[in-house]
Amino acid sequence: MDRYLRAVQRRGLHPDQEQMLAVREFGRLWEELSVNTQSRWWPWRSTVSSQGIYLWGEQERGKTWLMDFFFDAIPRRKKRRIHFPYFMEDVHRRLAGVKRLSYPLQQVVKDLAYESPLLCLDDFHVHEVDDAVILAELLQGLFHEGVTLVATASQPPEDLYRHGVQRLGFLPAINLLKEHTRVIELGSERDFRREISGMASTHYHSPVDELAELRMAEAFIRLASGRTEADGNIGIQGRAIPFSKRAEGVIWFEFDALCGPMRARNDFIEIARRHHTLFLSNVPRMDGSRDDRVRRFIFLVDECYDHRVKLVISSNFEPERLYCGEGLAFEFKRTITRLREMQTLPYLGSSHRD
Repeated sequence: MDRYLRAVQRRGLHPDQEQMLAVREFGRLWEELSVNTQSRWWPWRSTVSSQGIYLWGEQERGKTWLMDFFFDAIPRRKKRRIHFPYFMEDVHRRLAGVKRLSYPLQQVVKDLAYESPLLCLDDFHVHEVDDAVILAELLQGLFHEGVTLVATASQPPEDLYRHGVQRLGFLPAINLLKEHTRVIELGSERDFRREISGMASTHYHSPVDELAELRMAEAFIRLASGRTEADGNIGIQGRAIPFSKRAEGVIWFEFDALCGPMRARNDFIEIARRHHTLFLSNVPRMDGSRDDRVRRFIFLVDECYDHRVKLVISSNFEPERLYCGEGLAFEFKRTITRLREMQTLPYLGSSHRD
């Protein structure tokens, strides 16, 4: 609790009673994991998982921050923190690799449990039927193998996949979440991110004019070290992605070049892993007619956020006005709050995660 209070003070916030209750639960989980020393290769590995945490609530309440606060305090290497959609993508990729086995999911479960006895999943939600049909068996296997789950979500377990196809078969997954995690609601006491003081105006430039272009160019020069390349291509898994400028650890893209064409999620992961600062010019206002590029922008922001990449943007629109469609309005709310948090001094002072 003392660490939480110090962290809140550093961020210019006031202690939040709802968050403090969640922190106590994370402390309880820490103690349970710490005393479990039954395995020689992983002190927290057990044939029976500790009761994890399912932390849900409205956007902008600090759920991800609390989970990351807990995750970063864990001193062990055998742990994993990942966005839920990317986790399920990894599961399907692993299944494809062992599809000739009689029970491929069992093998995937064993591999995941060995690699990550502590599994932290951010933004737990289920929209795809391919995920829904295997989730119950996947969770059952992970819990049986002793995996402890920590998840953040915007809805309680019983509301997951509410209008999905074949939802009856998904209900066991809900029961497993309730059985193996302590479900905690983070109520709407205050808007966590909007209270953060010390906003930096140097990382989001609007409108796009000569002054914005000059400031971005000056910022790039300050950050660039070594040789600077211009108008080249960066190779990501055999694909060439055009950039405007690049130096060691710093890269500059035009929005249309990075988010316009079809891209794999792994492209954004690799870009965020390689660079501590990313410049993105001319981000447009997006409507529902091109939600494919909206999704790519969401993926980009998520990966930059997770890797603590410093994102420098130019746009004629503030974050709240970047998307005027309906199909991805819910998902884009998280993007807006992350864009705002990524302009704060505490975020800008954080270390890059490669």
